[in-house]
Amino acid sequence: MSDAPLYLYGIIDASPDAPDVSEWTGIKGASVRMLEGEQVAAVVSDAPTGKLRPRRRNLKAHHDTLRSLTDRTAVLPMAFGVLADSEQDVTHFLDTHRDVLIEQLARVRGQAEVTLRVRWNVDDIFDYFVSRYERLQDMRDAFFGNGASASRQEMIQLGEQFESLLQAEREAHLDTVLDHIESVCGAIEIQDPKNESEVMNLACLVPKSGQDAFEEAVHEAAGSFGEEFLFKYTDPMAPYSFADVAFDN
Repeated sequence: MSDAPLYLYGIIDASPDAPDVSEWTGIKGASVRMLEGEQVAAVVSDAPTGKLRPRRRNLKAHHDTLRSLTDRTAVLPMAFGVLADSEQDVTHFLDTHRDVLIEQLARVRGQAEVTLRVRWNVDDIFDYFVSRYERLQDMRDAFFGNGASASRQEMIQLGEQFESLLQAEREAHLDTVLDHIESVCGAIEIQDPKNESEVMNLACLVPKSGQDAFEEAVHEAAGSFGEEFLFKYTDPMAPYSFADVAFDN
């Protein structure tokens, strides 16, 4: 066992079917290797010297390694920048958390994560809602009509009304999309929208053999929405949202 620090990419099954990573290169061109525990293994490379920054080339090396693993086996991905002090620390982690890691690997086996985002593709989300809801328009006109300046309380009331309508539409649209895609996903994590214009942000666990069915379901869902909605989904990637791997020494 080496006392040299290691960079961690992810956790996989330790089995004869595990991918051969010996020809892969990772962060800063370091050789990738597999460090085995009992039934599970960590994919690692020597840690780079100096401070590791999330620059594009480093992020690419991390994600390219995980993408290669995802294509070949079940993987529990580590976040960028996770380091271990030594091989002993890694094997201790694998042995201590073996049962949990095995359970999580079983959950993601044969599947990959696809992020699906839907947003309102409009110039001004508030004006869009004003055009759709008469009571919101009436409030705006009452507070700002004839050059009036709304009071702080009136601004709060207007904002609360807008947020209420926004959330109600999000929930209704989410139900519509879930009705289309739930049957083709192993699991779905509903994440917070990134901004007011985002309708939903979904992390979908999709069978690798079912990517076409997922895309078809998304297109069918999109067909039930108007032109003011934009659907966007990512390529399959490592299942970050469905793995809980907090490495500790």
